[in-house]
Amino acid sequence: MSNAVDPLPLHLQAAVWRETFRPGETFALVSDGVGNLLLGNPSFERELARLWAGSAPSLGNLLTIIDASVKSFDDDRTLIGVRFL
Repeated sequence: MSNAVDPLPLHLQAAVWRETFRPGETFALVSDGVGNLLLGNPSFERELARLWAGSAPSLGNLLTIIDASVKSFDDDRTLIGVRFL
């Protein structure tokens, strides 16, 4: 797994799409520090999903999962989550 980041601009055109979310679903926007783990680590994906299953998790619980999974200190760990009611 690599935490290499391509120089900007990676894409010259923006992509726009529409989504419809149902109550109880969560939209997550993540940096590569979290996204790379989601791609290659099913147990990390399951733990994050479990945290958001009932409601938005506390910051402490979220950091416990993210910090336990990210082993480097040179990459950001940004996660913006929106849970729909």
